Amino acid sequence: MYHSRDEGDIFLIDEPELHLNWSLELKLFEYFKYFCQSFKKQIIAATHSTIVGIPPFISLTTFLGRRDGKIIASQVMSNEMQEELLGKSIRLASSMTASAKLAIYSEGNNISYIEKAISMYAPALKESIKVVDELKDKTSIEQLAALFKHFQSISLPTPILFVWDCDAENKVNDLVEGNNVFKYVFKQNPKNTHITKGIENLFPKTYFLGNYYKNTTDGYGAKIQKFDKQAFQKNMLTKATVRNFVLFRPLIQRMRAIIK
Repeated sequence: MYHSRDEGDIFLIDEPELHLNWSLELKLFEYFKYFCQSFKKQIIAATHSTIVGIPPFISLTTFLGRRDGKIIASQVMSNEMQEELLGKSIRLASSMTASAKLAIYSEGNNISYIEKAISMYAPALKESIKVVDELKDKTSIEQLAALFKHFQSISLPTPILFVWDCDAENKVNDLVEGNNVFKYVFKQNPKNTHITKGIENLFPKTYFLGNYYKNTTDGYGAKIQKFDKQAFQKNMLTKATVRNFVLFRPLIQRMRAIIK
């Protein structure tokens, strides 16, 4: 596309995001933005990417749709397009408004820990808080950030709190709360020098010494020990105590503050 930039002003692309992971997809659309603005070009793309529904791309995009047999151009994404691009997340957010006072979105592995913390520290709020677990395969740091931005644009009546691990802090610093959308990033536990990132960092270091590691081999056939997250999670949830979940208390306090 770059090398043919002088051959035309409009470029047609079919599903450019196909087979790309989320971070590469985002970088691709950032390049499209740079290309169009730098060389005064237009791109017409058939896409299923959710990126066009978040800032800054949504304000730069003209959406094409059919109405009464005609193709209509609009600066606003129609309800049909929202359903097509962000369907499941939109339906979940809309359906929870009647019963929940707060919805929680977090990275897939965090859901069970957060639910356990709520049951221990705020059991009275359990029925009022919906921890969304139907999107576990779409909750990377970047995908949650995209949902954060999109929910801000559609004005849902139920407050939504996005929760990230400590290692996401630098990646979500630019997200500004507003329009009933909030964020929380776990603080890193400096005492756990064995596991320094991920939600497992919130637990005492002594829990990891010699435990929850399994012998395996790397891509070169060398023997290594790999941390077994599933075994650790199963044990922590089974033997959960207020003491070993103490670093979840600030999150519970944040939930209470939002609900009030």
